Amino acid sequence: KVQIITDPMKPVVSVKKDPQGWLVFDVKYSTPNYELPKNLLFQAIENNEEYVQLDPITWVKVDEQAVETTKEKLEALEASLTEDGYRIPASEFASLEEFIDAIGGDRVLDKAYKEFLEQLSGFAADTNYRLTERFEKHLVDIELTLRPYQRAGIHWLDWLRKNQLHGILADDMGLGKTFQIISFIN
Repeated sequence: KVQIITDPMKPVVSVKKDPQGWLVFDVKYSTPNYELPKNLLFQAIENNEEYVQLDPITWVKVDEQAVETTKEKLEALEASLTEDGYRIPASEFASLEEFIDAIGGDRVLDKAYKEFLEQLSGFAADTNYRLTERFEKHLVDIELTLRPYQRAGIHWLDWLRKNQLHGILADDMGLGKTFQIISFIN
């Protein structure tokens, strides 16, 4: 009744985006019938074990190459270790995506991270973007009219802030970057 599983292991990376701007992720390995935590496999390699025991009758062959690649790429990613796995700032999303590709991992993404990725490729600045009612009134009172491209710039800055990202507003000289920034921070 002893079962020895030699199927190839596939890394599976689960990613969540939290409201504070962190990408929280963990890596597990899957075979057709089992999911193994990375720590169990990391420990097996450190102890020069060729198999890990899942239960009294089930053993899984360790794919040393896959596990070593993951360890190496995790170190290069410089993610912070947490109780739930790892975390990096949302602004480092491209590095996380490269990590997943580099280890040949499957993705399990939460709704917030999927929406974040969709927004990155599908963002369209709104040339009619409205500020708070109070600030819009203030603009009227001081007789300042924001042009559509300035409203689009403010919208983009607000989108960056909401997604904990960084950016540079780099319009040509004289197009109102100062007005856009003042409007954005108010």
